[in-house]
Amino acid sequence: MADKKPTAIIQARMGSTRFPGKIMKLILGKPVLWHVVNRTSLANNLKEIIVATTIEKEDDVIYEFCLEQNIPVFRGSKEDVLDRYYQCAKEYSVDHVVRITSDCPLHDPKVIDRVVQIYLDNNYDYVTNALENTYPDGIDLEVFTFKALEEAWQKSTLKSDREHVTPYIRHQEKFKIRNVTADKNYPPYRLTVDYPEDYEFIKQLYDGIGKEIFYLDDIKEFLDSHPALLEINQHIRPNEGYTISLVEDAKDVMIHGKKTYLIGLNEENLFPQHINWMKNPSFLDFLGIKDSNLNQFKNYLENERRSKDSLLYGIFLIENDIGMGIVKIDIDIPLEKAILNIWVDKAYEDPDLCTETLKILVDYIFTILKLKEVLLKTYVTENISKCAKSLGFKITSPLEDEKAADTEIWLIMKENE
Repeated sequence: MADKKPTAIIQARMGSTRFPGKIMKLILGKPVLWHVVNRTSLANNLKEIIVATTIEKEDDVIYEFCLEQNIPVFRGSKEDVLDRYYQCAKEYSVDHVVRITSDCPLHDPKVIDRVVQIYLDNNYDYVTNALENTYPDGIDLEVFTFKALEEAWQKSTLKSDREHVTPYIRHQEKFKIRNVTADKNYPPYRLTVDYPEDYEFIKQLYDGIGKEIFYLDDIKEFLDSHPALLEINQHIRPNEGYTISLVEDAKDVMIHGKKTYLIGLNEENLFPQHINWMKNPSFLDFLGIKDSNLNQFKNYLENERRSKDSLLYGIFLIENDIGMGIVKIDIDIPLEKAILNIWVDKAYEDPDLCTETLKILVDYIFTILKLKEVLLKTYVTENISKCAKSLGFKITSPLEDEKAADTEIWLIMKENE
């Protein structure tokens, strides 16, 4: 069993869009990264700990810190974190990997040992405690074989898969996977540092408890007696970074139905129908464009491509590639909600086609983007109303502040079940 003991690889970099330099912020006088390494080192079921940072100059500080602290360190790709893990594991001859992130300074070594022990005692390819949210965010870890990591490295093509390392492994039925659930109920604390509010919360938690090492049960006991502390960061949605990556991937996908398909629109895949629709006032109104200038439409498409919280798809008939409409999806990541804005050419406002289009959109939003609620904001005609009702949307009252010339705009809701 000793040979099967995994090595913890802790991914670390200074660059962060939400909170740059967070892992070197001080808690009780020591960097966040120090606390992550220190807590991980107290687990008994680990063979070694390696910090995997990037080759970027801004991460020299991490490299130098590791050298000073006698922590094994590897430098690799900034954006392709999967490649960084693979190359690190390969260089250090790691057969079994524990993945830990450097922005979680409250890791519990007891939880690490529990998850790793289940991996050691069985023949799983991948074990984690994060497939179900029974542990607080920031206590999660993953254990997997080098063989599974290597296949993910070879076959993962999506940016989100390469940035977040393990989605490919989790989504392949060939791998034997196990989720470890907590043995008691824990509130959904945020024990990770993504935002300044998270850092302030965890800093005050450490200051309040007054020592470097304490465990998840100690955290619960302290927060039970200091509930006001939770107001600092509990409004933040977990895993926002992963959702943003999924949205970026979705800009170039093709979503197939039986009779229709949707594809991310850009200047290169414009069809003649889009040009003809520029003469339609309702289409211009849908896009928010004042006139039928084609350059305005192209600028609109470019702006949508750059957006991190919206998607734009063309709706097409499979039989002849004729465009029948367009859909814009505005995504509220913190609220885990998507708003569908749909425009359909009246010539193709067929109930069956409408129902199929809505269904494949909703399925994609719930299963791939992992959102919890879809709102359909549309000019409600009889056909669209029937389509929405047949898919379980709840028809609400019309929006009083938005009216079209001949019909009201309604907001229609469907929640993930």
